[in-house]
Amino acid sequence: MIIDTHCHIMNEDRMSTARAQTSWAEMFAVEETKKGNPTTAEHILSTSFTQWVDKDGSKTIAIMDKSRIDKSFLLGEVTDFDKEDAERPYRERNESLSKIARRYPDRFVFFGALYPIARNSAQVLEQTIKKWDIKGIKLDPIGGEYNADDRTIYRTYEILQEANMPVVMHCGPRPEDPRLRGSHPEIIDKVLADFPELTIIAAHMGFAWWRELIEVGKKRPNLNCDISANQLSAALYFERFCHILRKVLDGFGSERVMFGTDGPYFDYFISRPDWVKLIGGLPEKSSASTRFTKKEVTNILGENARRLLAR
Repeated sequence: MIIDTHCHIMNEDRMSTARAQTSWAEMFAVEETKKGNPTTAEHILSTSFTQWVDKDGSKTIAIMDKSRIDKSFLLGEVTDFDKEDAERPYRERNESLSKIARRYPDRFVFFGALYPIARNSAQVLEQTIKKWDIKGIKLDPIGGEYNADDRTIYRTYEILQEANMPVVMHCGPRPEDPRLRGSHPEIIDKVLADFPELTIIAAHMGFAWWRELIEVGKKRPNLNCDISANQLSAALYFERFCHILRKVLDGFGSERVMFGTDGPYFDYFISRPDWVKLIGGLPEKSSASTRFTKKEVTNILGENARRLLAR
């Protein structure tokens, strides 16, 4: 079984012009130009990002079928919003994505979006759990400009821990504001120290914070991570990608590292079918210094996520 633990659906046209999407396009344009393919963020937004709009989920399902992905964690997110009126856009986003998840109940595992520092966030979370049948929550402290260890969030963690619901948390500097450190591994460590039964999946292997993430993973057995959004690294610097993944596996153990795509964005560098093939082929393609076993790859591609869902 192959499970993508980090998938988005851009079912609204405005998503392709949000601040976060624009910053990704700018970064993609820089990397493409380095490769000898001069382009602009505007061109990428107009030719690639807009093509990923998927109003009912059918386009994503077709990509999953082609990739042999059995299930995807459908993550809620809101990238641009008025913090004084956060409840409304988050509620609308959860409602919109829940309809897609219910349309394909055997393929999508819905993780709701939440702005946890809002005044009534705990009440909103309880309502979200009941109304939209979520299986977990996606938190983005960097996008929301808050710290994951903010004490106002603790009731949210209590509810999730009691409900045995995992948190997918963005981890790693973001191009739109690399100074923000709201979900740095040191901060995640503080949260897990206070909530030892809460499961957190740190996204993206922490990007540039991967070393610090490994150190936290060594001592927090309830911390997992995913490999999503590392397609750019794998496409341009394959040996470095293998080196980091090997270090992460050695630090976490192969039972706590999960496959993810961060689709549709990083399909730009490696398509989802090719990303699955690349990870599946690591035992044959990696070098002697970064050898991967078939068991490790099986765990990453789906076995670890399957165990998590079966709890």
